[in-house]
Amino acid sequence: MRLPRLWIAPRRGHLVWPILLVLLLIGVVLMALTPSAEEHQAAHFAKFQRRQQSDTERSENHNQPSVEEESRFTIIMQTYNRTDILLKLLNHCQAMPHLHKIIIVWNNIGKPPPQKLWDSLGPHPIPIIFKPQNNNLMRNRLQPFPEIETDAVLMLDDDTLVSVPDVTFAFSVWKRFQDQIVGFVPRKHVVTDKRIYSYGSFELQNPEISGGDHYSMVLIGAAFFHRRYLQLFEKQDKAVLALVDETQNCDDISLSNRSTCAIWKRMQEADIKECGIDQSIYFSDLTV
Repeated sequence: MRLPRLWIAPRRGHLVWPILLVLLLIGVVLMALTPSAEEHQAAHFAKFQRRQQSDTERSENHNQPSVEEESRFTIIMQTYNRTDILLKLLNHCQAMPHLHKIIIVWNNIGKPPPQKLWDSLGPHPIPIIFKPQNNNLMRNRLQPFPEIETDAVLMLDDDTLVSVPDVTFAFSVWKRFQDQIVGFVPRKHVVTDKRIYSYGSFELQNPEISGGDHYSMVLIGAAFFHRRYLQLFEKQDKAVLALVDETQNCDDISLSNRSTCAIWKRMQEADIKECGIDQSIYFSDLTV
């Protein structure tokens, strides 16, 4: 009985040494992989630098306009008592490239906007946002609505239909002249021989007496401009805003007064239809 015990005891002791050697090797490897205090400090500093650089890049990207802000535009259309025509125009606008959304300034006081009717005709790729107003004022359309997420704004009257190619071309022009109003309906003033101001449009294009195709301003009933002009418009003198409310007019002049001064020149003829007045098509110059 003693011989088996004497034989087993040395075998157990023999197995302990390999285990100790393995543990020792593992300890050596772990010590080699563990960074020193200097290496740990350097890694921590590098991590801090990367985080700081990332925060700086996010801050710079936040201050820069996004691709969507630069490559798309928002339509603002004010309407009153023209629901049938409005729905036709909204359907027409759905085919416009680069259009982000349409904001309808609803001046029909006391009447709900036709949101349900429009949705029933869908689906539509371009979202429509109705903004009911508390009073029927011309300058309701010139509010800096929070729903505007693009730099470019296309203001359209609710009785004016501009062809899709012309809108696309006008947007491409505006992107080159973002400090100016780019539109289809110019106006000019000239001084007659009797020293009287004459106000008009294409009938005053005679270069001998009125400077040809140079214009004084562009009406905003069919025009692109930067959304910051909506904020500048609201910051005007209260007397100017009161005059616009009293006359229900001249908001075009007031907005043009806030934009960069320039000599307006004809660039290309555009096909526009005044669908609220008649069904005829007339031609207007794109001016900038």
